Amino acid sequence: MSSWFKGILSVSLGAIGLVALSASALADHEVGHDEVARGGILALEQRIWDLEQILLNLPGAQEPVTVDCDIGDSIQAALDTGATDITVTGACNESVSIFTDDVVLNVSGTASIVGFGSCGAFDIAADRIVIADWASVEGGASFGIRVGGSGSATISNVASIKGSRGVLVTESAFANIVDSSLSNNQTGSPGDGLFVQLGGNAALQGSSFSGNNARGILIVNTGSVSPMSDNSIDGNDSDGIRILHGALTIRSDGANNTVSGNGVVTGLEDVRCFNFSRIFVGTSLANTGGTSVISNCIVATVGGPLFTP
Repeated sequence: MSSWFKGILSVSLGAIGLVALSASALADHEVGHDEVARGGILALEQRIWDLEQILLNLPGAQEPVTVDCDIGDSIQAALDTGATDITVTGACNESVSIFTDDVVLNVSGTASIVGFGSCGAFDIAADRIVIADWASVEGGASFGIRVGGSGSATISNVASIKGSRGVLVTESAFANIVDSSLSNNQTGSPGDGLFVQLGGNAALQGSSFSGNNARGILIVNTGSVSPMSDNSIDGNDSDGIRILHGALTIRSDGANNTVSGNGVVTGLEDVRCFNFSRIFVGTSLANTGGTSVISNCIVATVGGPLFTP
């Protein structure tokens, strides 16, 4: 609970308590322990207790919670109590759904999670969610992390995110992916590192998308990735980046993205653009300071890509 909230709570309950004491003293003085007056005091005390419970359960009132998966604690159980500031340790085996805004899932020491079956590890449909400093997030036969329902999430310093797809951003949601690895997604099909669709948007910084069974990044159906800087997309079995009815923006100012050596198995391209997709590049694709290096970008069908200085 924050200090300002504790202060408000203390002052509020203190003031109400003084009212109750004054009322009790007045009742004693004027009616000499009259039973009716006593009943009124008891009713007031009950109202004070009820108000305490309401105040303690207001947003921001929850104390930080620690979840130790090694002793059987559950992240989902903590969320279901209303906790929003959760520190996790140990190896977790559960699929977690987050529908409450402003949840922070930090790590103490080392923490990992493996989701159940086709449910993925983290399914997010809320705003301002933070998943930071995890050693591993695995979705098994499904996504590692799904951000949907117009929600938003920051995924920071996660050493490994994988499943059938590492991260799925969909339904007009937004994901800010920083200093994380969406690599070696080899479980089942399709095996993309990042999949962005249906109006979803992802911003990428300092992350790697390598060694995936399919594409490093797949952008379809009005999905977009913007901006992206200091990322490495290489060594994927299929395209490094594939765009179908989507858009990709690469900043020229200090972008320093490297997209190379993809199509390891299929012989496809580093960047492949279909059906009126667009790539917006600040200056050029030349290997010069402050620009992104893309070794092979082709127009697969009419309508894309569009390069704009």
